[in-house]
Amino acid sequence: GEDKDSTDRLSRVLLSALTSEHKLKATPKLNANLLHCTAVAGIVVVYDFLSAEQQEVAGKAIAAHFMKTVKLCSTARSTAKQAQRHYAAELAYNLTVALLMVRGKEFMNTVFTQEVLASFLNLVQWRRDPKTTVGEKADERLWDAAISNGLLTLSLLLWRPDDILRQANIDLKALASITLMVARPGKAPRKAIDLKTALAKITNGNDASAGLSAQRILDRLF
Repeated sequence: GEDKDSTDRLSRVLLSALTSEHKLKATPKLNANLLHCTAVAGIVVVYDFLSAEQQEVAGKAIAAHFMKTVKLCSTARSTAKQAQRHYAAELAYNLTVALLMVRGKEFMNTVFTQEVLASFLNLVQWRRDPKTTVGEKADERLWDAAISNGLLTLSLLLWRPDDILRQANIDLKALASITLMVARPGKAPRKAIDLKTALAKITNGNDASAGLSAQRILDRLF
């Protein structure tokens, strides 16, 4: 009806802000991540009131931006690129909240592709790598919340019948064997912590929700 038309229009405006390729000069108080963070927060508010078609469009855009954010944080080599990481933790958290809302939708297999699931796991590897630093305490809290959201979503997606996973083109063996190469300024990339060890560290941590989800993923993949 009219209400869905209006929320769909609002969603399209927010998505245009999220997907814009406009270059915004990064400063400590304003960068593209902050703009995108605000756009995703807006999409989360209206998501359940969108038409199914617009929900799918938004879901795909959010998943693509999630993969982009994980890649930026794990592969940024230069100081200039590192400056673009401001507000990345808050953006990652908002993106994982939005992706939680996609789970259970009829179209979710078009959003949660093998590549998106691999990005969830790469985020875990990057965050739990012994040499990863995330800066301020507030960022650490946001990253850990994003990890918890991602692990919950992933545990739900992986614990589906094998034939359903095959129909969705999800390869569990490939996911179990993924690696992450982490960039180092002025040096060759190095291999990050292996997935099994990263998940095991979370199961032994203080976050009960993340730990239980990580254990379910370990049970499914290994």
